[in-house]
Amino acid sequence: MKKKILMVIGKFYPEISGGNLQCKKIIDELNSEYKFKILTFSNQEIDKKIINKNYDITRIRISDNYSNIFSRLFKIINFFLNKNKDFSIVHIFGISRINTFIIFLAKIFKKKIIVRFSSFGEDDLKTVYNKSKLSFVFHKYLTNKLISTAPIFQKKCNELNVEKKKNKLIKNFLLIDKNKIDKKQKIKIQNNYKNVLCIGHFSNDKRNYLAFEVWKETYLKGFKSNIIFVGSSSNYNHEVNQEIKNKILYEVKKLKLSKFVFFIEFQKNMNYLYKISDILLMPSVREGVPNALIEAIYYGLNCICTKMPSIKNFIKYNNLTYIDMHANKLLWSNELIKQLKSKKKKKINKKIISQFNNVKIKKDYYYLYKNL
Repeated sequence: MKKKILMVIGKFYPEISGGNLQCKKIIDELNSEYKFKILTFSNQEIDKKIINKNYDITRIRISDNYSNIFSRLFKIINFFLNKNKDFSIVHIFGISRINTFIIFLAKIFKKKIIVRFSSFGEDDLKTVYNKSKLSFVFHKYLTNKLISTAPIFQKKCNELNVEKKKNKLIKNFLLIDKNKIDKKQKIKIQNNYKNVLCIGHFSNDKRNYLAFEVWKETYLKGFKSNIIFVGSSSNYNHEVNQEIKNKILYEVKKLKLSKFVFFIEFQKNMNYLYKISDILLMPSVREGVPNALIEAIYYGLNCICTKMPSIKNFIKYNNLTYIDMHANKLLWSNELIKQLKSKKKKKINKKIISQFNNVKIKKDYYYLYKNL
């Protein structure tokens, strides 16, 4: 009989994030060996027509209104009361107040508990310790496994004396898209300039506006290129700040740059965008191990990325340049100019396949569940 696993994740399709793409990949790779159920959350009603019916999903409505917190907790309790026989393992993606409460409930119902760290500076154990001692105690003592996606997460666990057998490193899957390109999804670029790719929902942490300002600086200096923003600006994603995209749109209109600035809310065939792009610009201030970065390195793009603690000593390739997190716009734009002037041709970087070995990662998750 298949083991049954509850995946708890902040958002799932139609909301798109690196975390839920990794969650989806785990399920897709192991659904012949294990049975999966998804518990996720949304700040608004999801159109049933666009929900993926291939997955067993329970979606609980959430709100920023604190008056609804008791209703939210009641719904989660009710879920466990009615569905607890449907799973023996609870696999939680990320750390939040809701997820800490779920650890408590899972322990009451005698479930095995896995927590996967994903974003350093937000849901690593040291940050949890600084924010909430109670949450720290729950994660250190009530969980069965803590999964690190980069060595920095493991290091912080070790510093806080977490049992070594509890703390395991499992890397992200390398999500290489090999699907055929849908002609309908091609964007119409009417020039031969290089393309700068920015991937991430519109938020303060992703610093999409800084990416635009950096690109604009280079464009106005005469180094012409196109910039393609791929990421959610939709209310479906509760992390989105729509004002950021609106601010960029205002600047684009004012400076008459619409022929060179493109926005894509969602792209099924990312390989198409990687193939037409030359540079990945990623000025985020908080990430774990970004899917977009390791994919762009694989596809041979020249990547300019913030030197974040989770990746600076973990991901090193000759087509990757790090910029200090506190660097000013001029330093970013000078590096972008350097890359725009570069005559390097894109070439698949197969070295990253050995670092993010999907066969090994699948085995890691298989035995993780099997041995609980």
